[in-house]
Amino acid sequence: MTRLCYLMLFLVCGAERLLVTAGREERDVQRLLSVDWDPDAKNTSEEKSTGNKEDDEFAAEDDPEAEEVEDLHHSRHKDQEVLDHQIAIGLAIMFLGMIFMAGLLAMVIAYPDPQIRHYCVRICSSTVVIFIAIGIQHAALVSTTIGHYTGLKSGWRSVVHTFPLYWCATIYVCFKVRHRHIDFRAVGFVFSHILAFDAIFAGSDLLYKFGYTRNTESKPMWQAVVYRCVLWCIFVLFFYVLLKITLKVLLRLPFTCEVPDVLHHGHGEVSSGHSHEGGHAAVDIPHAEHAHSAVDTPESVAEFIEELYESFEEAGLLALSYLANKFLIYKTTLETYDLKHAQGSYDSRELLWNVKNCSVLHAVATLAGWILLLNLAIVCMDHLLSSIRTYQAVSSFFSMCVAWASMHLCKCVIMMEISEEACVLILTAFAMTPVAGLLVIVADKMADADLITDELADTLVTSYGFMIGFSWEKAYAEASHLLMGDNKQSANSTANPWKESMFNPEFCFRVAMCFALVLVMFPGWRFLILPHALKPVPPREQAAKDCVK
Repeated sequence: MTRLCYLMLFLVCGAERLLVTAGREERDVQRLLSVDWDPDAKNTSEEKSTGNKEDDEFAAEDDPEAEEVEDLHHSRHKDQEVLDHQIAIGLAIMFLGMIFMAGLLAMVIAYPDPQIRHYCVRICSSTVVIFIAIGIQHAALVSTTIGHYTGLKSGWRSVVHTFPLYWCATIYVCFKVRHRHIDFRAVGFVFSHILAFDAIFAGSDLLYKFGYTRNTESKPMWQAVVYRCVLWCIFVLFFYVLLKITLKVLLRLPFTCEVPDVLHHGHGEVSSGHSHEGGHAAVDIPHAEHAHSAVDTPESVAEFIEELYESFEEAGLLALSYLANKFLIYKTTLETYDLKHAQGSYDSRELLWNVKNCSVLHAVATLAGWILLLNLAIVCMDHLLSSIRTYQAVSSFFSMCVAWASMHLCKCVIMMEISEEACVLILTAFAMTPVAGLLVIVADKMADADLITDELADTLVTSYGFMIGFSWEKAYAEASHLLMGDNKQSANSTANPWKESMFNPEFCFRVAMCFALVLVMFPGWRFLILPHALKPVPPREQAAKDCVK
């Protein structure tokens, strides 16, 4: 009996608890609808029917407002559902893309050809180097600090002081760690890529300012094309003089032994051969075979000079090829067919970037023709001009142009259906990764069949690594800008006390993002990826035997 009483008491308390909860939920709903609510009112149908006529009139007057608020509430819910659905689609694409990337990575690791595995390690190394370098450059600690006091904050002027500073820092730091070969190569790769990105930023700004004209009658604007060609030739001359100065400085560094005489003849001659990380040029003297000691020897000095020179040369070729492809090929092609990507506007995109538009198809076909022409030029040079001194630099330049043209071609194809820039860049990065993997396999098979030389295959693989790295870098930069949007608005608000300060929220968030990126990527790259990427490519005879086994 006692247990039965306890049970009845428990049921009564539970029912009361449910009624209280229901009342709270009703109050919450009415508050959301902004309806006047009396806390002492009883939720029964009998009490609702006993109101007087004045209450009914007031209720009738409140009903339209309540319905309007309720409609607004439902519309917000619908908008939120659409937004959640769009986010879910994006997350699904990202999830499937990550699964695909994991499968591609597993396939590469298990691939039977050791040369292709080595090429993929080098591509991974190049991609990580680009991310580390772009993280340091995007942080802009040096340029922001100096620009805050000098006033050189925007455009190519912000690079005037950072470019020579990074150039001097590259030589100084590499000289200090020259006896630790992996550290020396790591510093050389990262700082040379920072120099390349600074040059690309300054060159793009100058080409946008002086390489365009307001004359819209001629299509394309040939006057602007001539300006771009002249500016690009000036950049070529600048990097040529910079390499000469760099070599003179390297030859006069305070080594503890004499510099080999062969480096003092001609332009150095840091020529012909191939470096381990897809660079070029191996000087024609005995190598130290990476058995580095704490004492300078003629062989170690020569190897240091040639490898650091290669890093600067690769940075120059990277910047020149990117600017040439973007402004002399890609921009000119778009202007020829009167195309301009209307980002964020689907109405304008349907008039321009649509698969039914013949101009778009002609532009895509033109870019594909450029890629085919560049590939034919590379193969012809490999068979006819491989003995000349500048062949390695020229072939590297054309290979990088092929990589950039392929990236822009893929971007144009994606822009036929998508207008949002962030989606275009992210999908381009996802698309270029498997394309580059297939191109690596094709280049290796062509080298196996003696259609191209091993040196050209290495150069092509290096260019494909840059293609992947740049496509992912652009996606990363766009994602960072999206995340920094709110911080940027708060930093520019009139009530923000940090608006004129160097340490505004946008700057701090950008530095934190870039610092986290470098902190996550650098240790694994330095201690795991880079030592394997610096190893020589396995001989093709040994690779064929391993494939048979």
